Amino acid sequence: GTTAGSFGLATMMTFFPISEISTYHKGWTLKARITCRTQLRSFTKNGGGSMKLFTADLIDASQFEIKATFFYEAAERLNNQLKQGMCYTFTNGSVRPANRQYNDTEHKYELLFSKQSIVQEVPDDPTIPRQVKSLKLSISSIDSLRTCNLPNKVDICGIVLNCQPALFFTAKDGHEMAKRNITVVDDSGASLTITLWADSAKQPDATFQGNPVVAVKSVLVKEWSGGLSGSVLQEGTIIFHPTVPEAQRILHWWDTAGKQQPINALSKSWNPFGDKTVAIAEWTEAKNNFLCSGTKMLVFTVFCRLHCIQTTRQGMPLPMYYRACQELKKGGDFVCNKRVDENNFCPACNRAVKSATKLQARAHVSDPTDSQWIGTFHDPVQEILGIEADEVSSIEMGEGGRDALEAFLQERCYEQPLRIMVRVNAVTVNGEQRVAQACYDACPVDRGERGREMLQEITQMLAE
Repeated sequence: GTTAGSFGLATMMTFFPISEISTYHKGWTLKARITCRTQLRSFTKNGGGSMKLFTADLIDASQFEIKATFFYEAAERLNNQLKQGMCYTFTNGSVRPANRQYNDTEHKYELLFSKQSIVQEVPDDPTIPRQVKSLKLSISSIDSLRTCNLPNKVDICGIVLNCQPALFFTAKDGHEMAKRNITVVDDSGASLTITLWADSAKQPDATFQGNPVVAVKSVLVKEWSGGLSGSVLQEGTIIFHPTVPEAQRILHWWDTAGKQQPINALSKSWNPFGDKTVAIAEWTEAKNNFLCSGTKMLVFTVFCRLHCIQTTRQGMPLPMYYRACQELKKGGDFVCNKRVDENNFCPACNRAVKSATKLQARAHVSDPTDSQWIGTFHDPVQEILGIEADEVSSIEMGEGGRDALEAFLQERCYEQPLRIMVRVNAVTVNGEQRVAQACYDACPVDRGERGREMLQEITQMLAE
C-alpha cells in the first residue's frame, strides 16, 4: 500500500493542471480522481503476442477531464490498485492527440501510461469533483423503453429502489469478475433492473441503500425473459447524486409522491440465475424424468435453506477443501487451478507453484416441498456458508480440529434462506448415462425483496 510519507509528499507537491496538458509539456505530475474506468482487456497482436490494457477518465481541481490508457506492464500492475472515485498522483506519462473514435472527453489530448509510469494513491481531495460538470447524458424516461426499438443504448436517471449483493465469479479467461443487479425507478412510474459490472458492482452495499438518486450512463436495454433488462456497457458508469436537472426533479417526485406510487416493473422479478424458479419437489420430478425427456440441460433457481453438509463417507472424514495451483497457463490468460500436493507441487506445471484454498462440498438443501443433495464448488460454497475458504481451513487447523469445523457447519444449517442456481444434465459413466446435478451459483436471500416478490405473485394469483 501507499505509505503515510508518500501522502505527505503528495500534499507538498505542486501539480500540473489537466487543463494545461499538451504535447509541449513534459515532466508533469497530476493529482486527479478516477471518474470511471474499464476492465482489464487482452488483445492478440497481428504479429503474435498479446497486449493488455484498460482505460480511465481522470478529473482534477481544474475541473477538466482527460482520458488515460494503461498498457502492458502498467495495466497488469495497476489494474487492482486503481479504483473508481478515488484520488491518485500520476507521473511519467506521455501525451498524444485524442482519438475521437474512442474518446468522448472534451480534452484535445489523451494520456498513455506504461512501464515507467508511477501512480500513487493519495487522500481524498474535496477540491476535485466526483464528476465532470459537462457530463454528457442523454437521459431517457424508463417508461419510454417499452415502445423503443430494442436493443438500445440509453442513459437513465432514477432512484435505486433496491439492490442485490455483489456476485463474484471467475470468467472463462481466468479473470475475477463482479456483478450486481439494482432496480431503478424514475418519475414515469416505471422501474428497470440494471446489471452493474466490475468496480461499479464492488461498491459497498451501503452506497446503494437509502434510495439514492443515480445516473447510469451507457445502459444496453434488451428484451429478456418476457420483460426488459439493462446492462451497463464497458464505457458506462453509475454516478451517485448527480448534479443534472433530471436528478433534482426525480428526487422531488420521490420525496413527495413516488414512495407511495404503484410501480410498473418493466423487468421480471429479479433473478440473476435463470428464467425459472421451482420448488424442490418440481426439481425432484425434473431430475427423475430427465433422461427420458430429450432435454440436454435444465437450469433453474430454487429458494431453500441448508439442511446439512456431508462431512463423512463410509465412516471416514470427507475433505472440505484442497489447495489449487494459481499460476497462469501459457499465454497468461488462464489460471491452472489443478490440485497441488502438500509441497505446492503442481503436476500440470511440473514445479512448485503459488496456490490457494478451494472449497468443495456436498450439500443437502430443503424447502417445504422436498429436499435434495447437490454438489457445489468454491464460490457457491462460500456464499452458502458465509465464510471464505481460508477461514474454513483455519478452523480445522486450529485447536478444535475437525470437531470445531463440523460444529461450525452445524451452526450454519437453516441459518438463512438461500437462492441457488441448479444445473441438471446427463453424463456418461462406464458407457451408462446418468443424471448429474450441481449448484453453480448461490447468494443469501434479501428478505425484503423476496417478500415483495411474493406479494406481487399473490396479487397476480388473485387477479386471475
